[in-house]
Amino acid sequence: MVHIRKLVKAGQTSHTISLPKEWLEKNKLNKGDTVYVQEKENNLVVSTQLNSQQSKNKEITIEFNNKEVESLQRELTSAYLNNYNTINIIGRKTKDHGAEIKKMLQSFVALEISEQTEQKVVIKDLLSLEDVDVVKTLRRMDMIVRSMFKDLNEKNDQLHFKDEDVNKNYFLVFRLLKRSLQDSNLAEQFNIRPEQVLSYWYLAVNVENLADCCTNISTKLNGNVKKAISTLEEQYNSVMNGFFSKSKTGIEQIAQQRNKVLEEINQLPEGVSENLKQILTLINNIARIVMDDE
Repeated sequence: MVHIRKLVKAGQTSHTISLPKEWLEKNKLNKGDTVYVQEKENNLVVSTQLNSQQSKNKEITIEFNNKEVESLQRELTSAYLNNYNTINIIGRKTKDHGAEIKKMLQSFVALEISEQTEQKVVIKDLLSLEDVDVVKTLRRMDMIVRSMFKDLNEKNDQLHFKDEDVNKNYFLVFRLLKRSLQDSNLAEQFNIRPEQVLSYWYLAVNVENLADCCTNISTKLNGNVKKAISTLEEQYNSVMNGFFSKSKTGIEQIAQQRNKVLEEINQLPEGVSENLKQILTLINNIARIVMDDE
């Protein structure tokens, strides 16, 4: 909602405006309370906090009595993405599934068990979001996927472990981007403009899906399959280089080659062709991100 206010001169050196009543009530502000006015480019932003403190000491309790382990994992993932710093898992099933809970934590950056009893596990988030760089995290995802392409041609058995690393970094990127939408101060520290959030998120989604496709490809690869993988690897490297360098050179050509590459993939065994077609689509999605960037 946009509120229009007129400037009122107050003294010789300053002017004042009135703040909307609804915003004051929402933030529980009264006469004498402090607000912060920060200059961002040509705009002034009014906030109730000077820094990113609102994510600290955020706690949630997850009940684990009458639900399956898969449901617990989904709730744990949600708590992580929503930036809870303390996650309590309580219930009689906690004792019997302690090893599985520990394994779940391997999917997330900096989640550690700080306390454990027969019916309770306390998980602490040891990560300071202010110390994380979104672009560097995206680059880590990219470098892992590049190595996965090489593993495909070399029949390396490390694909599954690398896919888990990509997933871990994807969750982190999602979390960072979500926080940047909630906290303009944090977004400024991340050097993220609002219009970049969607592009970063969509890039992370496509790279994470790409890692899944690489993991699912059969290890029985003949010469034609390896050739197709090499073509896709070259295209992937090109679109990711274009994204990070903000260069559109050659990106349109990759999009134009899609039908030709698709025809070659359709000639391959069904066991790998479906995954390769998905990879081709994901690469073209990333190409679109690069071409649409301003």
